[in-house]
Amino acid sequence: MLSHEQQPDVEPDSRFCSGPWIGFYRQGRTQSRQRMTLTFANGRIAGSGADPCGPFDLSGTYDTTTGASRWTKSYTTHRVFYDGSAAEGDGIPGTWSIKGAGGIAMDTGQFLIWPDALALEEAKSLRKQEPVPAS
Repeated sequence: MLSHEQQPDVEPDSRFCSGPWIGFYRQGRTQSRQRMTLTFANGRIAGSGADPCGPFDLSGTYDTTTGASRWTKSYTTHRVFYDGSAAEGDGIPGTWSIKGAGGIAMDTGQFLIWPDALALEEAKSLRKQEPVPAS
């Protein structure tokens, strides 16, 4: 367990709440669901999740002044670059791209992610529950 000094500062800006997130991305005519668990602290985003392409790790940055966020989803086979903005405070919409040699975009599309409010409430509820005493 981390000591208090080692704990990352949890982001107080509600646009960047740590915990479960849900959303989708569009690739051509297909819209695919994605789920992830994200941690926002000190301008850094870290997390992991899964979508139809498989499991992924996620890392990047965010800015509470501008609402800008950028991250990379890393799969075992490839990486996808995300560029979004939480300026409106209703999730993070933006664009994604898969880049080839020389950084040229080979594929691109739109995405939207938002905090999974139901999962967040369930997690809070579970933390509040007391263990049942043994009889």
